[in-house]
Amino acid sequence: MCTLPYFPLLNSQPEEDPEYEAVGGELMRGLIEIAEPSPHWVEDFLALHACLAQALESTALAIEHTGSTSVPGLPAKPIIDVILLVPDANQENAYVPALESAGLVLWHREPGWYGHRMLKPAANSGLADANIHVFSAGSPEYLRHLIFREHLKQNEADRTAYAAIKREAACALAAAHGANGLVMDYNRIKEPFIRSVHDRIFAG
Repeated sequence: MCTLPYFPLLNSQPEEDPEYEAVGGELMRGLIEIAEPSPHWVEDFLALHACLAQALESTALAIEHTGSTSVPGLPAKPIIDVILLVPDANQENAYVPALESAGLVLWHREPGWYGHRMLKPAANSGLADANIHVFSAGSPEYLRHLIFREHLKQNEADRTAYAAIKREAACALAAAHGANGLVMDYNRIKEPFIRSVHDRIFAG
């Protein structure tokens, strides 16, 4: 099964409402804190990878470490982002029960964003804090994350600029909302920079 998207979709975003639906958790709030790079982030991902691979076997088409913790030298929120690619993210019965048995919690659904589901390790799972983002095979979001990750690994100027934007976003939310800041708002502040990088990459 091909896991790659139709190329023209890479530089576009879905126009429909993502339809956020809380399941095991609500919108994430808290004090947004940016930590210095840690070698433990790679180890944390490898433990998560082993857990997902064992639970899903061939249903897991790809398991990728994404987000800032996947880029050496980049400060980040100390939460591991993982993209899990499955044949059809909307068919929860094909993967959610196995992941719940492995100690994960289905956190929310966003059907309008390429069928996105997110799971998190349960508090007693022994796994690091993580966001497991599930997409269907062929989702452009999967490849966008990988391209952005690899670009930051190779481009020091953009890596430095992104680190500054992340710190500024965290400070702005802390000043405005303290420990009640929405992670979604933090991501919105970063989004123009991420899109500008994508525009440059896909225009090349």
